[in-house]
Amino acid sequence: VNEMLPFSASDLGGGTNTNTYFAILYSKAAKTKLIEKFDLMEVYNIDKDEKGAYDKAIKAVRDNLEFDFNENDVIKIYVTDKDSDRASQMANFLVDYLNEKYIEITTKEAREHRKYVEKRYHNNLADLKEAEDSLLAFQQRHQVYDVTEQASQAIKTVSDLQSRLISSQISLD
Repeated sequence: VNEMLPFSASDLGGGTNTNTYFAILYSKAAKTKLIEKFDLMEVYNIDKDEKGAYDKAIKAVRDNLEFDFNENDVIKIYVTDKDSDRASQMANFLVDYLNEKYIEITTKEAREHRKYVEKRYHNNLADLKEAEDSLLAFQQRHQVYDVTEQASQAIKTVSDLQSRLISSQISLD
């Protein structure tokens, strides 16, 4: 019996991560979870003590799974099994597994991005502090503190001196 379960990739947060979806679905970890959850070693009559038993089970699972993705962001999971209920449960399990792993991956990516942005923020603060310190040192070294204020004070001083000079000339006359 072949069970097909279509679902929209946009349900997982968007259709732009097709490669990630397929990497998760085709992963050995996904197949291992299926083997364990549905006791597929028993279903496929594979002796657990036999050398390479798990590899045989993984190959058997791989041979019974197919994934397809269309232009409408719909992923189709095909599971072939002699028991249609189990095939349906396996397909649903894979959707849940895909959702769980995709959330883990995107959460990790978001965390790493936040750490990167936070690091850049702190680096920018340090750069800003260094620039402020350099400006302050320059101002102290060249006695330039506030160009606008210093120019204003210079104009006021010149104006006061001219006023005194004019006052002195008036009082001499």
